[in-house]
Amino acid sequence: MVEDDPAIRRLLTRYLRDRHFRVEAVSDGLAALACLPTLQPHLIVTDLDLPHLGGYALLARLAEHPATRRIPVVVFSAQLDTADTATSLGCAAVLMKPAPPQELLKKIREVLRSRPDGLE
Repeated sequence: MVEDDPAIRRLLTRYLRDRHFRVEAVSDGLAALACLPTLQPHLIVTDLDLPHLGGYALLARLAEHPATRRIPVVVFSAQLDTADTATSLGCAAVLMKPAPPQELLKKIREVLRSRPDGLE
């Protein structure tokens, strides 16, 4: 999970862990890229308004590399122009903030079920 707001990051991390997801949370796009080689995540949830490396740049960087372009990304952001731009950069789903954690969980499950390996 890539979320710069500490309160939202803690809330969502706790919520997803309570539902048996393994969650690693970072506060910016550069930190996310740095941890990808060791984590090898099944899915990334990211905000777009991030320090150091924004969400759009993160999506572009993920799409550039064969090792990361297949990782599905759920964009969770308050930016109004999110859906079209994020989808054009290859994200699997978009959820507008504010939304309850249950809605994010629903999106995550939909995306994981649609993967070829059918993870959830």
